[in-house]
Amino acid sequence: MAAQSSKALTTPPVRVSYPNIFKMQSFQGGKESYSIRIMFDKKDKTHMNFLKELADDMKQVLLLQWPDEKTRPRIPLVGDDKSPIKDGDKNRNQQGIPYSEKNPEVTGHYFLNASKYTEGLPVVDRSMSDIITPGEIYGGCICRVNINTYARTRKDNPGISIGLNGVQKWADAERFGGGPLMASEMFNSDDDTEMFEDGGIDKDMPF
Repeated sequence: MAAQSSKALTTPPVRVSYPNIFKMQSFQGGKESYSIRIMFDKKDKTHMNFLKELADDMKQVLLLQWPDEKTRPRIPLVGDDKSPIKDGDKNRNQQGIPYSEKNPEVTGHYFLNASKYTEGLPVVDRSMSDIITPGEIYGGCICRVNINTYARTRKDNPGISIGLNGVQKWADAERFGGGPLMASEMFNSDDDTEMFEDGGIDKDMPF
């Protein structure tokens, strides 16, 4: 069976960080990719409504790709350290360090990492003109990002990944002052979720 994917969704204006969107890069021997972190304010109803729609799409992809519940990856979609949608107030990175300790800007936010593994990524401004200067998109600026979810069918780590389709800069904002992101956190999105012993598709979402 071909890997199932969801429809493309464009986020409302959100703050982004660690944009690697002008040149594909490979880290620690992994696949070359474009990537970006997208942050959603927990107090913003528009942001939370978008995440609910995205999580519903994730559930549908899981059901279509693995109709048999016995073989379906048991993935907490939100709020676990290995979830595709992480909680900046409680989740930790692979070294066990709270994300909010390294990057205080994620406090009060859910966030996700999206990647694209094929050449070419549209990056435009509000007038739909191409942006070719990397410094125009920086950690802290406001963007709209087009993404979709898809089934990761690797036998050793099946689950859900988030695809990156394009970025539109919406507005300038204060730059984030955090240090550089560990490569294992940002560019390993294909390995960002795992099978779990307990649980299943989330029945109760926080948004």
